[in-house]
Amino acid sequence: MQDHITETVIVRHLAFSKSSFSDVCEWMKTQDPHAPLWMIEAVATIKFDTIEINYVVHFSHDARTVIYSSGSSGVRAGDRSSGVRAGDQKAVRILSNWLIDNGWKRPEPSHSEADSSRDFWKELWITGVVDSMYLQSRFGKRRIFDEE
Repeated sequence: MQDHITETVIVRHLAFSKSSFSDVCEWMKTQDPHAPLWMIEAVATIKFDTIEINYVVHFSHDARTVIYSSGSSGVRAGDRSSGVRAGDQKAVRILSNWLIDNGWKRPEPSHSEADSSRDFWKELWITGVVDSMYLQSRFGKRRIFDEE
């Protein structure tokens, strides 16, 4: 019998008691009604299988989301490939789907993240999991998404 696989995204910040973009905007208005421009830095934890991965993410007033750093915990021993922690690709896909489902824009890696694991982020960008004007300036337009 196969176990049910659970994928979980948890964002550690008071604004995310509800995770939708509109709910976070409402929460931010209660904090400072005269500040239409805001950014929240929070840790997003993605859990699946036996893996737990944390990302520092900036959530902005315009629904933009930027991944600034990542680090795994609870990863199975020996799970590494090409310098990128095993599970990171699936975790970013889970995070991207969660963000879009909750009204946020598709995430983008920060410039430093994109440079530190260029092939990893390029593959996620080419397949449309993440967006990135920075990667587009490096590699040109994506055929699948940008030419439509």
